[in-house]
Amino acid sequence: MNNNIVGTEASQIASFKGFFSKWNIIILLLVICSSLWLNFRGISKGLPSEERFKLSLENKETVKKILPEIKVFRTKKKIIRSEFLDKSDRNNFIELARFSPYFDSMRSINSDEFYVLKTLSGMVMRHDINPRSYIYGPFFIYQIGASLAVAKVTGYLPKEADLNYYLLNPEQFVPFYMSGRILCAIYGTLAVLITFLIGYRLGKTPLAAFASAFLAFMPLLVLASKFIKADTPTLFWSSLVLLFSLPILERAKFRDYLLTGICIGLATGCKYPAAFTAAYPVMFHLMRKSSFFKKDNFSLKNFCTREELMLLSAGAISFLSFLIISPSFILDHTLFMKDLSWVISVSRGGSVLYNIFSTFVCLCYDSIFYTLGLPGFIAISAGIIFAIIKPQKVWLAMLPMIFLFLFLASKGMENSDAYLMPSFVPMVLLAGRALCSIKKVWLKSTFATIVLISTLSYAHAWNNSMAGENSRISALRWINANIKARSSIATLRYPVFYRVPAPNPTKYKLLSEQIDGEKALNSDYYLHSSFQWLKPPLVDYILGKSAEIAPVGFEKIIDIENMPEPYFGFLKLKRSHRLNAYFEVVAPRITLYKKQQDKNL
Repeated sequence: MNNNIVGTEASQIASFKGFFSKWNIIILLLVICSSLWLNFRGISKGLPSEERFKLSLENKETVKKILPEIKVFRTKKKIIRSEFLDKSDRNNFIELARFSPYFDSMRSINSDEFYVLKTLSGMVMRHDINPRSYIYGPFFIYQIGASLAVAKVTGYLPKEADLNYYLLNPEQFVPFYMSGRILCAIYGTLAVLITFLIGYRLGKTPLAAFASAFLAFMPLLVLASKFIKADTPTLFWSSLVLLFSLPILERAKFRDYLLTGICIGLATGCKYPAAFTAAYPVMFHLMRKSSFFKKDNFSLKNFCTREELMLLSAGAISFLSFLIISPSFILDHTLFMKDLSWVISVSRGGSVLYNIFSTFVCLCYDSIFYTLGLPGFIAISAGIIFAIIKPQKVWLAMLPMIFLFLFLASKGMENSDAYLMPSFVPMVLLAGRALCSIKKVWLKSTFATIVLISTLSYAHAWNNSMAGENSRISALRWINANIKARSSIATLRYPVFYRVPAPNPTKYKLLSEQIDGEKALNSDYYLHSSFQWLKPPLVDYILGKSAEIAPVGFEKIIDIENMPEPYFGFLKLKRSHRLNAYFEVVAPRITLYKKQQDKNL
């Protein structure tokens, strides 16, 4: 492939000439089928089931006795926006903790899924287009709502509307989850399709095939596609921003600015940080106009032209499209801004530069050893480095977007690599460009094969963990078989299924440090999970020292986890610290501690 991917012809990037050849279509279909297989494998796992109901609550009579109290509890306003309650006030969570095991029967292993369905349920009951909760962009909520509407029209959703019915028959609630999950899985594959189109524009079939396959095999995307989360819809709309803004590098047509602006608004309507994708048209515009910055050519008159008005119009169009698909921004503006401020308020504090450095180091470490594999990490790193030392306009213009999402990830925990997902498309394209620059075909093919097989093995391994029995279920089995009834079991926070399994509240006495304080440390057992581990010092993180800290006065009796085995079973991963939330919900380590006996007795 020609190394000078960006040529001088104005039609090169804008053209799909030769795209519909037999081999292109075959390769594209293979990549899409691979993506669908990976995204849909295990998609029905981690959902409410009769088995989990019996393990946690034993029988329906246990639930029937408490249904009148749950009905009263549901009338209280605090449960409507429980995500925003003051975490420092234990009184906010006493009732939530008491009823949590019963609602857990309807929850999945990912807490955000129940939040989305709860938000949509409130909209239906109020006959209101305003979600009244804005952790996610309203457009994402509407898209999931649309998938549920289709499922309802086709008869896939059960007709029963009473919550009590689902509390007693949680397995009947599964279609609600599946309707949203299927949409998110399709979005994940559509992002792969768009990446193929972008790759073809930039480097024809070799780049398109490698970049799209690399993205399809990325373990984080594969896992994200299985849950009702905003990440895959955001990735899809963000990839469209890149696709439509590419021609801006070589021409000034209002159509390109229009389509780009619309997609920026749609991406932002899914997840607010997607507004960073505006970096694409801005950078491509500036790169096209870069000759104006030369001393002999620069003048304010030359720079402030009709083309700059197009760029400004793209910004206005993106804001307008956001308003159209997120009308609550206007209709419920006060609450919208309040929730947005809350999201910002929980960001990590401290030195910005250190946070970026720490996040970068941790993401690199996890990518190499846990979540991507060394070949995939090297490919992406080589792509970014190659874009710097062998600069070409289109590739340089992608780098600021990657940095912006790294900055965003630094505002969360160190393992917040899910925030980087919109930058996965430029990353795999950069990796493909570096790979395609190798002149010897056999060497290029060998490296491409190694990267793709290695990455696929990680995705397959994490899929195996997803498809197998979740460690929370295994822990519930162990507890029921080995811990006597009426024993007290404590947790760090009140038990919610996505963090730790919730044992039977009528069989065991459940405590939590969050609510019961030191009293919880006098319990018979203590239940903890890697999901709740705190980050160790950066040096310990790099050296692989365990972040697990046993509660004072307890001794470990069992670890239960189902960590993946990449390279098709030849490598078994062993964690030493908390991973990204997607990997944690799929394969947490559940640890049970027992109160130490006083040796003086």
